[in-house]
Amino acid sequence: MIKKLNLILILFFIINLDSSIECANISNLDSLLIKGVSYYKNGSYLKAYEAFKNPVFKNAGNLLKQYVLFMQGQLLYEMGEYKQSIIVLKEFLRGYPSDRLRAECQYLFANNYYNMKFFEQALREYLNVFSYKERSSLSAKAGKNALNLFSDEIEIKNLENIKREFDDPDIINIINLKIAYKYIKSGELKLAEKLVNKILKDGKGKFYYRQALNINKYMNDVREQGIVIGLILPLDGAYADIGKGIYEGAELARMEFNEKNERKVNFLVEDSKNDPIEGLNALRRLTEDELVVGIVGPIDNNVCAVVSLETNYKKIPVIFPMTSNHRFSSLGEYVFQVNAEYFEHVKSIAEYALNELELKTFAILAPINQYGQKKDEYFKKIIGNNGGTIVSDQGYFPGALDLVNQFQEIRDQGFKLMFFDSLKVISDTLEVSILDDDKIKELMDDFFQNKQTELSEEIESNVQIDSLDIPITSIDGLFLPIEKEDVNVFVSQFPFYNIETQVLGGKNWYNPDVSESDMNYINNMIFTSDYFVKKSDTNFLKFTNNFRLKIGETPGMAEVYGYDCMNLFLRAIERGASTREDIKKELAQIENYQGIKGKISFDKDFRTNKSVKVLQYRKGRIIELK
Repeated sequence: MIKKLNLILILFFIINLDSSIECANISNLDSLLIKGVSYYKNGSYLKAYEAFKNPVFKNAGNLLKQYVLFMQGQLLYEMGEYKQSIIVLKEFLRGYPSDRLRAECQYLFANNYYNMKFFEQALREYLNVFSYKERSSLSAKAGKNALNLFSDEIEIKNLENIKREFDDPDIINIINLKIAYKYIKSGELKLAEKLVNKILKDGKGKFYYRQALNINKYMNDVREQGIVIGLILPLDGAYADIGKGIYEGAELARMEFNEKNERKVNFLVEDSKNDPIEGLNALRRLTEDELVVGIVGPIDNNVCAVVSLETNYKKIPVIFPMTSNHRFSSLGEYVFQVNAEYFEHVKSIAEYALNELELKTFAILAPINQYGQKKDEYFKKIIGNNGGTIVSDQGYFPGALDLVNQFQEIRDQGFKLMFFDSLKVISDTLEVSILDDDKIKELMDDFFQNKQTELSEEIESNVQIDSLDIPITSIDGLFLPIEKEDVNVFVSQFPFYNIETQVLGGKNWYNPDVSESDMNYINNMIFTSDYFVKKSDTNFLKFTNNFRLKIGETPGMAEVYGYDCMNLFLRAIERGASTREDIKKELAQIENYQGIKGKISFDKDFRTNKSVKVLQYRKGRIIELK
């Protein structure tokens, strides 16, 4: 826009140079003007700025100094020095208040303010330029900027304040269109409709008329489609059954909501294909539709990772149904997880063991990977801080088929603890530290022989007593935060090592369909879980019956997760939220929400669920302890 003036300005400068300037200076000014404008046209803004800042212009006439000052403001804007550009342009207006470049100067003000994110000031300046109707091309451009920018950035009350500063009907219509857009976003369609109808009546033939028609069509779409929730789920491949289950659970929640509410909710479903790029593209497609106010899914950690970052950039709330990795929700305030993070599980089982069971000594067997070792360290920290003792800390590589070394080491440490406890029984004053290694070995051998003899007498048999026949009773608890795939390895090998202890597990131990034979090995084991439903629970029975009636199938875990996640969104909508921002705020306040899978309370910092269940395998059933 301004660049088109350059050649005219150069000629204008040269023709109107102050006659008092010496010829040598005229030649010098001539050269600097041409050089400065040439740099500017080629994009060499710093060089152009240096040319226009040359002290020789101080001796030029007022007209030339006027244009030089304006060009300095223009170049500072081009270089991103927005604040300094405003300072120079204000100096220009103070010195030359009636100049023909006043409109161009205010347009530059608006651009500077916009880039500095001072949106209200930018809007005012664009509207001021628009009011210069005699400068048609620049005025039209400013009017379009005022119409198309700022709708999300300025509150309705501030738009109303700006509107009162103008009496131009076109400016009032521009602002009313922006207010109507805000009303639509907040679900106040009647208020929006009143404004838009007046604009359609009075603004025919104006450049903003088409925008009014588009907003009117958008309102009709909102009435027809209602509020839209997006779903990003795997619909094919290895996790398709889980994706289908979450969708069907969400669908039941939607159907129940629509039956009793005037405001309807609909779905847009995208296939993540368990691929990060596909999941990211799915999110982008959904967020382009302004009717979509929230998203359920995805479920795969790799897809969740990329979606987390983009979600916060797009400012749309998303609920991850199944992940327990808190690093996703820690990336920004729009990500929520209905499962608790790993460390919440560790904290729950450790505190239950210490406070409810009053256990004192512990052994650990944890996978040697990033999260296995972090859980190991966190468990040790809690136990140590509360007066407990870690007797043995063992690790294994995930997928290992033989845990003999780890279990034997736990036995050895437990046996030593039994031995030293026996010395305390003999004499409280015996100082073990003064005994040499040979003496300790001798006493330990005697202790072992005595245990063998005691066991032989108990069983009254001539069978040779093996070391594994001696039960280890000195370890109160064995913590097993093992991988889900390794549960069967533990179940099949642990019983042979005769370690009589309370087994403590993490979330990977939950299995509602565990076999009766396996239950014998893990009877009385205590573990944590995000998910547990009592089949006799009234809410679960109602959910199951409705699901069978409306969907035609029997629901499982995935269906429960889909139902609970969708109901969190529907609860926010029922409480009046209709924009992405309002729904995010409602979700952040969730505390003790009773879902089918259990209670949901979002942590204020990470927005993961704080509620964890402590369960126990007992006599063929799973019992809830806490």
